[in-house]
Amino acid sequence: MSDRKIPIKNIYNMLCYVWGKLDEIDKTYLDAIENLDSLDFYSLIFIHHIELIIKRGLLKEYKQNQEEIRTIKGKLLIMESINQSSLENSKAVCNFDQYSIDILHNRILKSTIYKLIRSGINSHLKQQLMKIYPYFNNVRLIDIKLSDFKKIRLHRNNNYYKFILSLSELIFQQLIVNENTGKYEFIKFSEKRLHEIFELFIYEFYKKEQQRFQVKHHKIIRWQLNGENQDKLPIMELDIFLQGNDKSIIIDTKFYQDIFTERDKFKSYNMYQIYSYMNQLNSYDEKHGLLLYPHNLDGKEVDEQYSFSLNSDNSTLRFASIDLAQNWNLVKNRLLYIINSY
Repeated sequence: MSDRKIPIKNIYNMLCYVWGKLDEIDKTYLDAIENLDSLDFYSLIFIHHIELIIKRGLLKEYKQNQEEIRTIKGKLLIMESINQSSLENSKAVCNFDQYSIDILHNRILKSTIYKLIRSGINSHLKQQLMKIYPYFNNVRLIDIKLSDFKKIRLHRNNNYYKFILSLSELIFQQLIVNENTGKYEFIKFSEKRLHEIFELFIYEFYKKEQQRFQVKHHKIIRWQLNGENQDKLPIMELDIFLQGNDKSIIIDTKFYQDIFTERDKFKSYNMYQIYSYMNQLNSYDEKHGLLLYPHNLDGKEVDEQYSFSLNSDNSTLRFASIDLAQNWNLVKNRLLYIINSY
């Protein structure tokens, strides 16, 4: 990626597209945090949204509970009651449903609060989190695993948890323990992670900000080859595919420090890859390939287009860059300009 640092707000805005939370972009409570580091920035957003959750009420769900109690409730477990000598003490072991806030959604939130309190965030944010923490007294503290986020099931009644859980997952992935201080620290995004965010952002942006094309993510196309054992052919999976009335666009997102080789040429394997996709696409519409990059290492905008004949006289291969370090409105305008030029 370019040495031009992507502002933290622009990364966050990309994430808002990925998480489907466009109303969060340009919120006024974010105006005064230009100088906050990454951990304080995301902690402030987390605090803002968890306070909204608390005002609305922590999510409750029915969960099975097995307990030794004095009154029979739910299903009486005879063998368990005998084995624990419960009946001799005028008690019984019962299995019953209980409406509780001690569910995985809230356990993740509580454990995220706990980690942030133990991190190096500024004292004001830490105090705010310590005031919030008691609301989760009846929620179990867990050691979060990445698989926990995949277990969460969201639906119409609990969808208001989607954003805060997405933010919690981001914090979980980026927080590591500093071996010297024993505190959690927010590590900067790796180039691989930024590439994932960039690709998903471009997909969600074009899905939401234009109507001319249907937008698909990770579309599979088949090789136009005859022969037995087709299952031995590798899968061709497109990053982003746009389908219009009479044209199709394959977008392949890249995230390199330098778009060019040492000889100031476009990298050949990127060209071979997208040309192969275009060649195998079973369509007689106009076919366009777009290699989309963040800004080049030298900070110069790239926009080069080459035409050729491929089942159509109007096929093009284009190399374009987008400066993610500029004002967010300029980022949006640049992306709309690129797609509107087709």
